[in-house]
Amino acid sequence: MSSIKNKKPAFQARNDWARIRVHVRREVSRVMVDLERGEVDALDLEKLHNFCMHSLALMSKVDQNTWERAKAQAEIGDFLHKEAFTEPA
Repeated sequence: MSSIKNKKPAFQARNDWARIRVHVRREVSRVMVDLERGEVDALDLEKLHNFCMHSLALMSKVDQNTWERAKAQAEIGDFLHKEAFTEPA
């Protein structure tokens, strides 16, 4: 009974997952910028390595169409991020 009582409503769980995704996206982006600047530390490299391993594991769990859509969305997101933070010429 206690496990039922402590369960979060579905909308709360989705909201938590959304916050986690935003946090991970920001951290990965930060580490990538640090890599480009040559300022990344060993802990961040380890976190990035783990993220890549999780991504590879996830790749084996989804079909090719889902992966291709996610890849395209990531490329668009990366382009928009770079456009937003690039100084105009």
